[in-house]
Amino acid sequence: MALKLPARKLIAPLRPAARPLQAPATRAPARTGPAPQTIGGGFGVAHALNEERERRANRPFEFSMKPGEGGMNGVTIILTDRPRLPAMPHFAYMHRWGFEENNVQTEVCITDGPEGCPLCRHLSKKGGYEMMLSCIDPRPYTPQRGPKAGQTTPRSKRPYPVKISMIPAFERLYQTHKTFRGMVIKLHRDNKKSPATGSQVEFVRMLDEPTLKKYGELSEPFDMAKVYPRLSPEKMGLIYNIDGSTSGTVGSEDFASGAGGVMNDDLPF
Repeated sequence: MALKLPARKLIAPLRPAARPLQAPATRAPARTGPAPQTIGGGFGVAHALNEERERRANRPFEFSMKPGEGGMNGVTIILTDRPRLPAMPHFAYMHRWGFEENNVQTEVCITDGPEGCPLCRHLSKKGGYEMMLSCIDPRPYTPQRGPKAGQTTPRSKRPYPVKISMIPAFERLYQTHKTFRGMVIKLHRDNKKSPATGSQVEFVRMLDEPTLKKYGELSEPFDMAKVYPRLSPEKMGLIYNIDGSTSGTVGSEDFASGAGGVMNDDLPF
């Protein structure tokens, strides 16, 4: 049974239809006059930045792999039953940038909104199409910063962004097993040019619901609309200092690790 989506098929066409940007794909010039103060002046800007820092402090790291990584280090357990539309952003255009400076940022592209997307104009490109799933990452993890810095957790729950090149392979897995939830997969990343979330996927087994429940709070998928909320154009401009809207931005130092698990010898992974 294939996924039945109300507005867009999962892999047909394999690449989404091109959408015109709301503004020319060039970097917008900085404003020379004072920034608009429609969010309550300086106090409004500070509030928007503090709110964003709090959101990012609770945002989990996404699943990713190093080039050449795979095998047992690529095993993960999918928690999402099936992605649904229009419950964005299970399917969304996502902006990701800052890799060269090790200051990776992620936001939902809002170019389909009436005012367009400031990040499209600022980055001179629209977001990449992705399918957002939740997964359990069985690899032990020790955060280097944040409230849990130095504390190793045996496993963690993470958002898993499936890149457009991998969506057809996941569609075939769904058609075979009728659900993603409880699916154990083995991922492999070929090289540094391959998606950080893996360029090959192999089905391993299915875990039933009682087994999943043994993972406790890790067994429930994320509410993606809360993890990746759609920002308004105004707030996006303030947070990322687009068009000179504000003097402060929020960087990767504000990120925390994913939800950590507990040691349990009865768990299969």
